[in-house]
Amino acid sequence: MRTVFYKGELNDDEVSNLILAIEEANKENEDSDITVYLSSAGGYEFAANILLDFVNTREDINFSFTFYDELHSAAFVLALRLKCKKKVLDSAFSILHLFGVNLHTRLDHKTKPFYLKGLNKTNEVILNEFNNFLTEEELNKIKDQEDVYISNERLKMILS
Repeated sequence: MRTVFYKGELNDDEVSNLILAIEEANKENEDSDITVYLSSAGGYEFAANILLDFVNTREDINFSFTFYDELHSAAFVLALRLKCKKKVLDSAFSILHLFGVNLHTRLDHKTKPFYLKGLNKTNEVILNEFNNFLTEEELNKIKDQEDVYISNERLKMILS
């Protein structure tokens, strides 16, 4: 078994580095599984989707993910959508909320409507996914831009 550890924000640079670490581990022994230990306070949905696509489409690697400590926001959505073996350690918990505007994105009068439309669609999809395991009260909190906290026990149930 090969192991890769990652703790940090899911952004384009960090996800690129994580994918490179996975590729490097894969070169060491292509016949064994890769376990990724992941803890993240969240990050950017697009970066999480890059990692998601990489993991879910690599048929030559048998992945498993082990989540510890923080699994918030985009990291939680990543965990929810991964199509591999998943394990939640006793230290893990989650904070869920809708995605917001990336303050580093340069928006002008031409690009802003497209960006906001895409963000709204993304949040609509996420709410539909969250509907499978959140209470009506929790869904309303998220719609009101509040955080919802998920305990370790519940996180294990959701991701199993």
